[in-house]
Amino acid sequence: MPEILQDPLEEIEPDFAEAQHDEARQRLTDFGATPDQATEYLRQAWIRDRQSRHDVWQAMQTQQVPPDNQQQPEPEPAPTTTQSTTRLPTFPEGVPPPDAVPLNPLPYARRKVRKNEYHELWYHSREGCFEAIHQTRTPGEDAYKIVNNKSGLQITSSSAHSASPNVVPDSNLTWDQVMFAGETLARVMEEEGCPDKNVEAITKFFVNMNAERRQQGYDSDQVFLEYQAILRREWMESLGSSVGGFDIGIFSHTRFARIESTLRGAGLLRTNVSTCSVHRLTQR
Repeated sequence: MPEILQDPLEEIEPDFAEAQHDEARQRLTDFGATPDQATEYLRQAWIRDRQSRHDVWQAMQTQQVPPDNQQQPEPEPAPTTTQSTTRLPTFPEGVPPPDAVPLNPLPYARRKVRKNEYHELWYHSREGCFEAIHQTRTPGEDAYKIVNNKSGLQITSSSAHSASPNVVPDSNLTWDQVMFAGETLARVMEEEGCPDKNVEAITKFFVNMNAERRQQGYDSDQVFLEYQAILRREWMESLGSSVGGFDIGIFSHTRFARIESTLRGAGLLRTNVSTCSVHRLTQR
């Protein structure tokens, strides 16, 4: 097919009754057609040919289909293993690395926060957050499990349900670990949509404990660790309950003294709480 330079629909329809088409009409009349039938036959044949050429021209315009007499471009070589078929991401040139990024706990701990369930404070410590950093799973490597909740059966990532084998009980943490984890826990609670009232209460809980510890002396750390674990568990279990609720942000000197007395009576107190400190607590 010759190259089509313009839309064939713009061509003017010929008059097939003119003398220049006598020979074509004669061939048709020789086969029994009347002169009018021969003229109309030629006209319809031209219209069909024009439409066919228009379709080719339109395809050339929209799909860049080259005409038959135009040399076909050589196909591009298939991408090799060193070539990428997609555009790789780049980076903002001149922007330095961030000075710091917030540490985040394992998905297991975040799930516990969302469900208002008690979990060890270690998950929010530096050590627990570092484990989350090094838990480098890709989506294809992660496993999934079926859980049954209020919404029915649901498929979730198993990492959100797996406790760490390295978890440390609250009573074995250092006070530095407790204070760092307390700040992280409050931030995670806020990020997970916990009520502002709850976030404020847990923040006051750790701040007031630390202030009380400075007043009593650092030889009471074991009692403070037990106080933190026991009170935080009771508070989280009481959330949403119509009975047993309390403001964890208020430091209870009476409860602290009773926990110390229980530890001492059971022979579990590893440190020596000064007599004057215990006496001061019981007198409050």
